[in-house]
Amino acid sequence: MKLMSAEASRAFTRKVILPLAALVAALLVCAVGGVFLIAEYQTDVAIRQEATLARSALTMLSDRLKAGATDYGRWDEALAAAADKFDFHWLSKNIGEAGETSFGAEALFVLDADGHTVYSRVDSTDGKVPIETVLPPEFKGWYQKWRTTPAYTTLANIVPFGDSSAAAFAIAPLRPFEESDKRPPTWYSLVFVDVIDKPALEKLQTDFHLANFRLITKQTDIGDKRAVIRALSADGTDRLQFTWDPKRPGDELLKVAIPFLMMFVVVMGALGAVLLRYVVVSVQIITDREQRAFSDPLTALANRAGFTALLDKALRRIAPGQGVTVMYIDLDGFKHVNDTLGHAAGDELLAIAASRFKTCLR
Repeated sequence: MKLMSAEASRAFTRKVILPLAALVAALLVCAVGGVFLIAEYQTDVAIRQEATLARSALTMLSDRLKAGATDYGRWDEALAAAADKFDFHWLSKNIGEAGETSFGAEALFVLDADGHTVYSRVDSTDGKVPIETVLPPEFKGWYQKWRTTPAYTTLANIVPFGDSSAAAFAIAPLRPFEESDKRPPTWYSLVFVDVIDKPALEKLQTDFHLANFRLITKQTDIGDKRAVIRALSADGTDRLQFTWDPKRPGDELLKVAIPFLMMFVVVMGALGAVLLRYVVVSVQIITDREQRAFSDPLTALANRAGFTALLDKALRRIAPGQGVTVMYIDLDGFKHVNDTLGHAAGDELLAIAASRFKTCLR
């Protein structure tokens, strides 16, 4: 009957203990995983908000130049001094110095209809510096794109500038002030340039609360791939990328939550251990009771009730056409042992015989 009790114990473990343990483990995993998911969601939201701020910071630079270039370009005297009767001195005084002072532009250019420089102010020095020697080749693509826009459109964006900087620029047409002036577009243009160097990035970092806001020069500069914004070139590629060290509120949440999570895990583990112990003891008690009910206390073999249960089980398992064999074994002379040596010797003989039967059977 021990085989029967062990099988019942395994069945109880399979049907009760294992599902219960799996449920407790699933609850723990869900609780821990839920806290980590919430923390990561908070961090993701914060980074997306900072990305919006970063885009606004760069847009602010180009929009400021766009407003200045548009305002200075819509000026009858400027159009006359550049396209009608060239006046270098007037352009220096009213475009170069004024644009540098009012908008902080580090470079200003007046370009003719073919995109050639007719006036420049670079590093506070007036001249006729070709714009392609100051701005990178990407600017040419933007200039060509500007030429395909409707007349009197101002275009602004950001281009690389050297190995570790960028530059915001604005291209505005030189045009009459009055909208009613039907003069055909001359395609003379005014270009404002503001270099986004380290001091400029530090100012954006302070103004927009973007920690270590910087231009990406190599991929190892990226700490979190979500904390990256891209400035597209005229052909749609993203040669310029900016990054920063994002705030991670989720990490702060985990610092507070992890001790409570550990405490929760310990408490749940302790409760699970107590419950498991209670179940195991209960199963053992049931097994012991079954053992006593279905086995002979002297030989540990099945008693009449155990025999009947085992026979019934065997009969239920046989397939049609099969049968069950029952062997009857008698000990010859057993009564003589009891009569001559006593019942203690008879009991010992039964125990020895039972032990030998067990070694011969499955």
